[in-house]
Amino acid sequence: MTKEIDCRGLACPAPVLQTKEAIEKEHPTVIKVVVDNEAATQNVSRFMGSQGLEVSVEQEGSDFHVIGKIGEGTVAEAPVNEKPETGQKKIMVMVADHGHGGQ
Repeated sequence: MTKEIDCRGLACPAPVLQTKEAIEKEHPTVIKVVVDNEAATQNVSRFMGSQGLEVSVEQEGSDFHVIGKIGEGTVAEAPVNEKPETGQKKIMVMVADHGHGGQ
């Protein structure tokens, strides 16, 4: 299945968020995102790559077509395993010695 998303005129991070939503909900074998600026092209390309897709970019006039394909042996759901790490928070504990002879 091929999914095409038109993100022309949208500022980041909207194109990446729409791409992420389409991948998670529809699990297309090919996803094509049409954007009209270099920043969105790079961000969508990077995101697709981080999801394990094979990424290619085609320029057509002032538009960029960022195409992500699920490679053979690539499981689209695999990146879901990374989600718990994004919710972790680092905690720093500081202990002060107030000079009460605690040597």
